[in-house]
Amino acid sequence: KAHIIMEQIRGHHKLKTRPKQDVFSLEDIEKFIPALPEYMRLMIEINLFTGARPGEIRNLKWAQADFEDCRINLEWNDVKEGYDKSLKLPDRLMIELQALWKTTSKNDDNVPDCPHVFQGPRHNGKVISETQYYIAWHETCRHLGFVKMDSKKGKQVSKYTPHSLRRTMVTLNLKAGFDPKQIMTQTGHRTFRVFEQYNIVGKEAQEDMVLKQDEEWARLKNKETEKKDDYQK
Repeated sequence: KAHIIMEQIRGHHKLKTRPKQDVFSLEDIEKFIPALPEYMRLMIEINLFTGARPGEIRNLKWAQADFEDCRINLEWNDVKEGYDKSLKLPDRLMIELQALWKTTSKNDDNVPDCPHVFQGPRHNGKVISETQYYIAWHETCRHLGFVKMDSKKGKQVSKYTPHSLRRTMVTLNLKAGFDPKQIMTQTGHRTFRVFEQYNIVGKEAQEDMVLKQDEEWARLKNKETEKKDDYQK
């Protein structure tokens, strides 16, 4: 009867899903962004820095960019959380965004012909489609050799997905020592339980912990031995 109960639980299938482990190394991200088509590079950089969902930045509109305060203001109907979200950008990314604004086609009232910040490869006034986005992403991964074997599909697939940018942002910022609550103001995570799933601890961190653990246990053992020797004396 267990499977019948599970079928009645909303979202039970998510319990069977293995957590994703695809987090960019700094070396890989430095190779990946320059290899992307030019019209996608700034979009991906903003995605990585803010930890926003891919669709939130791909569909970004000029009206949502606050150049004075270096922010991107997303409305409740543009985000999964269902409430307004404000993302802070560093000066270097906002300068690039301003440069893109200057080259954007506008009418006599200085209103952009296309409301979307990021347009497709032909810059024909149309937002980058989801199909164009994923084709460019996967082609770049294949070009750089960022692939892995999918045992279920029996073929090679991209090692990283667009959502890897979000996981990478969380993992790197936690590793750098930032307060989780500060990071969550950027990513938009509402609960720490969900947020923690994005903190991927790799083998390098595991090996570092084991070394420190071994050293600490040896220190404690020596300390106990010294106490025992002192007592016997």
